[in-house]
Amino acid sequence: MDKQSIKFLKEAINEKLNDNNLKYLEETFDMVYVKQNRNWELESDNPQFNRVMLFNYQM
Repeated sequence: MDKQSIKFLKEAINEKLNDNNLKYLEETFDMVYVKQNRNWELESDNPQFNRVMLFNYQM
């Protein structure tokens, strides 16, 4: 299942990057870290970060 998901994601990214009408957005946002025990970890529910990591792809 993981391999199929990765394959699908790679294909979707490549399709977007090879599009002749490629458009991009720039956005600045805060990366929020929370302390878990002794470690600082990236906040898991950051919609702006998630959108960037998914190349603004609607799931």
